[in-house]
Amino acid sequence: MLKNWKDKILSFAAGALIACTGFAVAGLLNNGEGSMSENVSIMQNWFSDSDELGWVSTGIVSAKAEELNADEPCLTIVSNNVEYGSELFLQYAVPKTVDGIAVKMLYWVKEQTEYTYEAHQAQSETLAKLRDNGPSDVTDKVSEYSQCYVFKFPMAPKEATRYIYARAYYEKANEDGSTEYVYGNLLKYSILDYAYNIIARDTSATRVNLVKQLLNYAGAAQKHLSSNPSKLATDTYYYVGFAKGVTATIVETGEHIRKEGAYAPTEMVTIQAPEVDENGKPFVYWKDQKGNNYGNALTPMLEISLSEISNNIILEPVYENAFKFEARTKYADGSVKNYKVTGYTGTGVSVVFPTEYEGKPVIEIDSNVFTDKEGLIKSVVVPEGIGYISKSAFNGCKVLETVEISSSVTSIGDYAFSNCTSLKNISVDKNNTKFKDIDGNLYSADGTKLIQYATDKEGDVFRIPDGVTTISTQAIRANNLKTLYIPKTVMTIESKAVTSCPKSMVIYYQDSWTYDLSDTSSWNARPHTLIPLTDEEWNNLF
Repeated sequence: MLKNWKDKILSFAAGALIACTGFAVAGLLNNGEGSMSENVSIMQNWFSDSDELGWVSTGIVSAKAEELNADEPCLTIVSNNVEYGSELFLQYAVPKTVDGIAVKMLYWVKEQTEYTYEAHQAQSETLAKLRDNGPSDVTDKVSEYSQCYVFKFPMAPKEATRYIYARAYYEKANEDGSTEYVYGNLLKYSILDYAYNIIARDTSATRVNLVKQLLNYAGAAQKHLSSNPSKLATDTYYYVGFAKGVTATIVETGEHIRKEGAYAPTEMVTIQAPEVDENGKPFVYWKDQKGNNYGNALTPMLEISLSEISNNIILEPVYENAFKFEARTKYADGSVKNYKVTGYTGTGVSVVFPTEYEGKPVIEIDSNVFTDKEGLIKSVVVPEGIGYISKSAFNGCKVLETVEISSSVTSIGDYAFSNCTSLKNISVDKNNTKFKDIDGNLYSADGTKLIQYATDKEGDVFRIPDGVTTISTQAIRANNLKTLYIPKTVMTIESKAVTSCPKSMVIYYQDSWTYDLSDTSSWNARPHTLIPLTDEEWNNLF
């Protein structure tokens, strides 16, 4: 589901070509990822185009049109990598346009006090001004993937250890005739960083050997030409980076974002992760690529001495599990087949339920999961994989506003959303075969059963759709309703189906309705005034 770019960073996939002396190998990409400014951002993704050597006729850089064509501007370096052959290239993939305005690139060959268009034009070195030979239009065979330009920044092999600072930008014409420059995040990147990303992460021995050969070639060129001899490509370096999808950064001075890098053994590297994750779980420790607790570090900011570790390291912050679990089903030998969620201990107001625990699937949300958290949770996502929402699962979540239900949910118990007095919208995946939503309310998939009216929906009139035959227990608990229409198709109204609605609410029904209205106290708890309408009056209303 596409979210507004201000609420959630968009992600894109990219593939790339790495060519060398007449043959090619598809490479593992890496690009910077950082926080989003008001209008712009930088992304991170890894994508392998192929696992085998062979000639690749063209690189692929793809981004779905519907993602790039967001309602708000999205100015993004989608990916960055290195191409090498007779010369080396730093490559940056960016959206072609923002609001119809062409996206361009700025480069700097050394650290600056500011990274603006004016600073770019004023830099004394002509290298960064002259070496932009992009963009090249890279288009996938599938028409929806045709939204990127690839800017190539050529470099001599002797410059393999040199950092290039790059950012995307576009020129916006203001009403007063002035020009405003809108910038993306600043990316600090080098060929050395790329090579050590491959060395540390790639499982292909051929690909790793290829980049090692590249570094040998670059180091030889540096020695021969006396280019940056204090930092040779053939020196020893250690890679510091993060597991895929991790929200963490390498802390350096300057405006740039660093998600990884190749560092000398004498260097100290400081890394930083959020104190709590997106679900409000507090940081506990760091773990390395082998799954081990790294250095018993119990703080989200950690200083790493590379001389002590003497190795490449890929780290991941570990957060306290914000959920409690119990075995739902066990095998005959007592081992666990699957789990259910029984509680929540986090502090996040937006909750996405886990689908796996200790390597086993989580398939059920148990009753009263949010006991003692009723005044905290504002949104809930029940993801693909969970099949059961138990009775009273979200009972009493008084500030819960939105619920998203995946296609895998096949059972929702009574009172699941009882006393959710702020509930404004329930959405169900269109592929769900048991349930659906109509105007933000929950129904059975065939539309014959009204399961839950969103309690705090805007509007004061609710007409139960024709074809509904059953109104479930506590289905209609509405804060704002003044008028309720019940069609003659309704044959079953369960206990307390209409409850806790405003006392002044009036219920209209068709006078041809065959339902027994001699005693409505079991479902019409207030009770509310019932007014019959002839079929003609009913049809005239709708």
